[in-house]
This record gives sequence, structure tokens and C-alpha cells, in this order.
Amino acid sequence: MILSQAVIAQIVDDLQRQVVAFYDWLHEHNLIFAVVPSPRPQRRHAAIEALGVERVLRLVESFEQPVRAKLKDLGCPIIDLPDTVDGDGLLREEYWGLDASHGNVAYGNLVLEQLDRLRLRITA
Repeated sequence: MILSQAVIAQIVDDLQRQVVAFYDWLHEHNLIFAVVPSPRPQRRHAAIEALGVERVLRLVESFEQPVRAKLKDLGCPIIDLPDTVDGDGLLREEYWGLDASHGNVAYGNLVLEQLDRLRLRITA
């Protein structure tokens, strides 16, 4: 089954509506927050085998872009970890978790390091 970009955009909007509303609420209440996106897809993920790297990354981008735009508008820091991604845009194997969707302890430690750096900048 092939879906049009309009259908995909509507699905993304429907799925992300509550997430965006939550970030709006945090901002309206003057709470300090940062966002740690999900790790990039792993090469071993079934979607990569079924759809290919390019399609999966396009879907990920379609899913993340509206939320990233909202976070940018709100001035919210996004904790990206570009050094964990290989040349194809996938999570490097040394950061794979126990399943095909999550990072491992090393990945988590990198997230914590970035959050600590952000904390130091905010409290300085």
C-alpha cells in the first residue's frame, strides 16, 4: 500500500498533537525543559530491511520535523548525539540496545553527559 504525503502528514499530525500540546503546556507554565530525541534507527530494525534506509529515514524526518520546529519556536534545547550516527544516518552498532529501537548504556551515558553540560550552562 502506498500512502500520499498528505496522508502521512495527517498521520504524523494526529500522532504528534498531544506531544506538541504537552510542550506548549510546559512553555506556558515557564518550566525549563530539554528534549532528548529517540536514537536513530538501527540497521537491524525490520523496517530497514522492509523499506530500505532512505525510506525509513524519510519517515523518521517526517515524524520528527514538526515537533523539532515547535521546539525551536519555543527555544527548547534538543539534545542530539550526532557522533552516535554512522555514515548512512543510522545508529552506530556500538550504541545498539537489547532491542532494535533503543540505545544501550553507553548511549545513555552520552545523553547524561549532554544533559549535564546543558545544566551547567543554565545554572552558570
